[in-house]
Amino acid sequence: MRGLLLTAITIVAASHLMPVSVDAAESMTDRSDSPLLLMIDKNPQALRIRGIASSTAHEIMLRRTAQRYFGDTTIVMDLDTGIHTPPGWALITDLVLRALAHTDAARASMTASAISIEGVTTQTNAYAAALQRIESVLPENMSMVSKVSGIASNTSFDELCRARFSMTEKSGTIEFAVSTADFSQNVAPLLDALIEIAIDCPATTIRVTGHTDSSGDAAANQALGQARAMRVIAYMTDHGVPVKQFEAALAIPAPSATDASGALSRQSSRRADLEMIVP
Repeated sequence: MRGLLLTAITIVAASHLMPVSVDAAESMTDRSDSPLLLMIDKNPQALRIRGIASSTAHEIMLRRTAQRYFGDTTIVMDLDTGIHTPPGWALITDLVLRALAHTDAARASMTASAISIEGVTTQTNAYAAALQRIESVLPENMSMVSKVSGIASNTSFDELCRARFSMTEKSGTIEFAVSTADFSQNVAPLLDALIEIAIDCPATTIRVTGHTDSSGDAAANQALGQARAMRVIAYMTDHGVPVKQFEAALAIPAPSATDASGALSRQSSRRADLEMIVP
């Protein structure tokens, strides 16, 4: 049994979020287009496990592991059984759950062909060892990617919030259709993940910046950038983030970038960026 492992464990100082790699990263082929089978979300208040268990015994095993390692948090499990799962599914999912016990906040997404873990941890050595245990049992057709940032053990809760938020925000892009404030892709999963963090961290402030390219009328671009930022804020407030948690929306026209061929590309400028600010 073998797997492809990408470990990105980084150290984040309490005063800033610039990562310094402390582990090698191995390239891998992305095979994450399979249907999602299990999602595990862990934050300081709650553990949520949703998806498919291979059997009732598997569900009981996950529940016991959750109670053993996450007994001080609220545990929510929503699992279906009796559905076909890959070989070794019970063992692999249990090991992933145990690995998340060595994080301060993380999200694991699992399909039949890939495992993806994102989060932050103050236990870099224990987490790295847990990843090695997972990798040792992965079948050849399953890959694993870990993007977990290490933070100093004396990091405050609000700094932990900011590290989680920054890591999640960088995992995707909130893009808009040409000349509109309409989302150009399904950004709900990314925004929903950011919403969960924002709600967990009510003492923080969120700054939203809407971008346009630099061509055309400056006043129109300013208005469009503002509208894009407000579209993001509206979505997040509609899904539970208090409006008082947001700074006034910003609008910044950005120079159009060039793609790999050197051609002018304005798509990268049709976006919104989010930043969490601690008191």
